[in-house]
Amino acid sequence: MPAASAIAAAVLDRYDKLPKKGKPALRGGKRPEWTVLAGIVKNVAQGDTEELECIALSTGLKCLSKSQLPSDGGALHDSHAEVLCRRAFIKYLYSELELARAGKSKVLEPRKETGRFKCRESVTFHLYISQSACGDASMGALERSQPEDARAENESKKRKWEESNMVDVDRADGTISTGQDARPNVVLGDLIQPGLRRGRNDYAALGVLRTKPARADAEMTLSMSCSDKIAKWNVLGLCGALLSHFIEPLYLKGITVGDLYDHVALQRALCDRIEGLKDLSPGYRTTQLELQASPIPYNWSKASILQAHPDAKPVSGDASILWDANYPIDVEVITQGRKQGFAAKKGVWHEKARAVAAVSVKALPETLREIDMCSATYGECKAASTDYRRCRDILLRHKFMGWVLTPPEHERFLIATGTAQIVRGKSQTRPSSTSGT
Repeated sequence: MPAASAIAAAVLDRYDKLPKKGKPALRGGKRPEWTVLAGIVKNVAQGDTEELECIALSTGLKCLSKSQLPSDGGALHDSHAEVLCRRAFIKYLYSELELARAGKSKVLEPRKETGRFKCRESVTFHLYISQSACGDASMGALERSQPEDARAENESKKRKWEESNMVDVDRADGTISTGQDARPNVVLGDLIQPGLRRGRNDYAALGVLRTKPARADAEMTLSMSCSDKIAKWNVLGLCGALLSHFIEPLYLKGITVGDLYDHVALQRALCDRIEGLKDLSPGYRTTQLELQASPIPYNWSKASILQAHPDAKPVSGDASILWDANYPIDVEVITQGRKQGFAAKKGVWHEKARAVAAVSVKALPETLREIDMCSATYGECKAASTDYRRCRDILLRHKFMGWVLTPPEHERFLIATGTAQIVRGKSQTRPSSTSGT
């Protein structure tokens, strides 16, 4: 595996070259913004040498609450850096898919046996994160890093939120319930299940699923923690259900982490929890990651901001940026789940506020040819990826039983106007990373 410093430098150098729009600001030094940076680095082995390139990059700390979720697929539910980085990577893969069909991709090659494309053996992918993933991977490190006054303030916020929302807390297992008829293991529409915690509730519970956000005084979301999502990618791959129609599962080789690095916790959260799964579909597997700490600081992390401005009170940045190497001059800026620069008029968002990715009908795989793409929904196209869905069900049934699934009503938007535009002939619109949920 390439050195941690080389992987981190590839991402940080690329980030420094991007324009300022969407990046954190100092705000005069009194309330400076901070954020988390994530990047995926491609490593091409050439004999005894390795060629590193950052191919996808993002920043972000936000996610939409349950009440903010649109039903038309027009906004991202989760804008944490790791999740957005994977979306930028998927955008990168869609353009590589077009190159591969023309025999020009240096990443993908066809596999005749399956009719899909696979990653070339010389290519591996490595994830860099400026701060350890939220959820199980960082619970211990985060608690150790907090001063006593900050911990007391968080507990106070938590109690106020619970009281204002009529929340009962089962102190034995950390699960919560709301409303006059509150009962154990239920919160906001039966979201909380045994083995699932809300944010940072019950610090001592290790190896459990957790939802975002971590703040106890914030509204509940449907988004699982980044620790949980990365562990899921280590079984199902990075492609997701839609892209798996075209490409065989692609996996991370390793992860390089900056602040809050805890090797034992990362190993447990990202790898150990998924071990022992059996009967996965061909091409799917459980992955053991190579984990390493980055020696290079990210200047806009919370730790770096506090070191540079010890008297300041940092605030989390509202905007996220997304970038991929196949569109190097195009940086998407995201606020509240939508592309920056588009506003709702009379409650209706302009179609350009959401992503459009074109796919040729002639190039559709067999798994999608029985579906009328003019009327197909996002959910129907995901469900048609039967091998992916089967492996996901095995993972959730045997390892992640408390996983919060996106409600079906949020996946019923038409694929032709949401995540992808199906056109006859050649692809006419470049793919975007800000589509779907």
